[in-house]
Amino acid sequence: MVKSDHNSMILLSLLQALSSLDKNFPLPYSVFLLEVARNEGCSLGDIQKATGMPLPTLSRILWALSTKRQNGAKPYRLIEQDYAPDNRRRKVIRLSRKGRAFISRVTGILDQAAT
Repeated sequence: MVKSDHNSMILLSLLQALSSLDKNFPLPYSVFLLEVARNEGCSLGDIQKATGMPLPTLSRILWALSTKRQNGAKPYRLIEQDYAPDNRRRKVIRLSRKGRAFISRVTGILDQAAT
């Protein structure tokens, strides 16, 4: 198999995993989710620094990936948010059990592709 074909198959597998969450799963949601997986316990400010996305956008994504979507659709429940123990004004963001399972699936795709 040609390397570009192999890379295309990996990308297709990752996109299929994302579309299993929702056939219209937005790319910015993916970026947010992967940043949380990479840096659990982060804040919206941390994600803003890492991604360059505006804070109002990140706030909407946070709610959609956790407990509430704007259009009334079922929330994804891939992340959890709570107040930092040392600063009640700061929220910390972590993967939920469902989020960990999804990231594990994505990691499995990448691990399989590396072999």
